[in-house]
Formats: sequence, C-alpha cells, structure tokens
Amino acid sequence: MHYGLLAALSAGIMFFVTRPARRKLDEFRERKEHLEDARARVRKLTKQINDLKKEVPETKKCPSCVNETNKDAVFCEFCGVNIKEMEETEKEKEI
Repeated sequence: MHYGLLAALSAGIMFFVTRPARRKLDEFRERKEHLEDARARVRKLTKQINDLKKEVPETKKCPSCVNETNKDAVFCEFCGVNIKEMEETEKEKEI
C-alpha cells in the first residue's frame, strides 16, 4: 500500500508539473491553426489580385493631361479632351 500511495503521488506530481507544458502545447496548436488559416487567406487574396490584374484593360497616356486612360477611349476620363482629335492633329503636325 505504501508503494501505491507513492505511485499515486508521483502520478499527481507529474500531472501538475506537465500541466503548464500541455497548456503551452495547446496554445501552440491554436496559433499554428491561426497561421495556417491566415496563409490560406493570403493565397486566396493573391490569386484574386492576379486575376484582377489580368482583367485590367490596356491603357495609353492622354496627350493633354498625361493620365492613363483606356486604350480605346475617345475622350479622356480625367480632363475630357477628345483624344482621337488630338492624336490626329499630332499626326498631321508630324507630316
């Protein structure tokens, strides 16, 4: 019986000694899961960004205000100038 009490005490001591380590291990596992979730979100957002970059229309600079505007635009969306006319006038000046 004396050995049984000693074994029980040893088991109790080991439980309370290792308890903080188990808590830290649980915290570590939670943080690891949180990081894995964050990495998955980053991968998803990166894919969305890359997909959006593919959808961006080609642009050209407005000859008047030098802002980027849609390649096929007739009027500049920033200053309102008729880009087609300005391009034609510039071509005539070159000739």
